Amino acid sequence: GTTTFLGFTAAGFVVFQGNKRIHLIKWPDVCKLKFEGKTFYVIGTQKEKKAMLAFHTSTPAACKHLWKCGVENQAFYKYAKSSQIKTVSSSKIFFKGSRFRYSGKVAKEVVEASSKIQREPPEVHRCVQKKICSCFGVTW
Repeated sequence: GTTTFLGFTAAGFVVFQGNKRIHLIKWPDVCKLKFEGKTFYVIGTQKEKKAMLAFHTSTPAACKHLWKCGVENQAFYKYAKSSQIKTVSSSKIFFKGSRFRYSGKVAKEVVEASSKIQREPPEVHRCVQKKICSCFGVTW
């Protein structure tokens, strides 16, 4: 019944109530993200126990969007190589669920690739500025 705020960060899946963080499930501990209708589920482990968090959204489209964002963030931050991301085989005739999967590079690959880029250091010109007094006198 209470309004909660959900977020995906580099650390994992977070839940806030007001300004207080009430849950953080780190990406290695997130086992599954799924949605059914307007309900979004996060299945993971916390303190060596299996935990399932369920959240209700306003529309099924909002729920699917939340799930897609979660799948993308989980794949981006959890894996060391994009080849480790599970793919869905098309051999299953009666497949229930979505075939959406993240297909880009993962965080470690992006950091590694960006460290190999050769760049010239930027040229910075500094100059001395006179201090301007920002005092305004108001007379009535």
